[in-house]
Amino acid sequence: MDHIVDAILELVRSPWFLPALYLLVVADALLPLLPSEAVVAALGALSVRPDAPLLLVIIPVAAIGAMTGDSLIYAIGAWLHRRDPAWLHRRWAQGTLGWVGSGLQTRPALLIITSRYIPGGRQFVNVTAGATGFAYRRFVPFSIVAGITWACYNAFIGLGLGAWLREQPLLAVILSVVIAVGLGLLIDLVRGAVTRLRLRGRARLEAVKDASSGTHG
Repeated sequence: MDHIVDAILELVRSPWFLPALYLLVVADALLPLLPSEAVVAALGALSVRPDAPLLLVIIPVAAIGAMTGDSLIYAIGAWLHRRDPAWLHRRWAQGTLGWVGSGLQTRPALLIITSRYIPGGRQFVNVTAGATGFAYRRFVPFSIVAGITWACYNAFIGLGLGAWLREQPLLAVILSVVIAVGLGLLIDLVRGAVTRLRLRGRARLEAVKDASSGTHG
């Protein structure tokens, strides 16, 4: 197994690796299936070795890539709005984007920062921010916080496992990847369950209101 770890370290020590990491995280904004979380966590696990890149380098590169990706998605939303302003007023768009748009006005920090940890969530929230005219100067500070916390979160998951399994670095890398991906999927499952419960509650409330209106009528 040592030769596998050595091969990985040889790869990450190459001069083009940090630019590649940055581009991977940026591309993850456009293609959510790319494993940027897993890569950052794996690098965190390897960072306990003296011949590996430092987290003080990895975290800023990953965070800047995340912020760049957020801005790209925001710009796509703004471009869609400029190209066809009327699309926001269509029924499907109002139903899909309405609750995100209203959330951005009342609790933007919570929505932008937490969506970073939900698979596909950041794309939906950031494109809505651009499409609904949420001010970019307000968007950027929340994106910065989201990018930094996301990079630290994944890197430190790996760092903890790397320190714990110092004698088994390959196992630490594998577990870091599994945990980073697994937590993202778990968060998405919980979010989906909460959304379904909320929709059911809203439907029941509407049914009660309709029944009450019919009784009084």
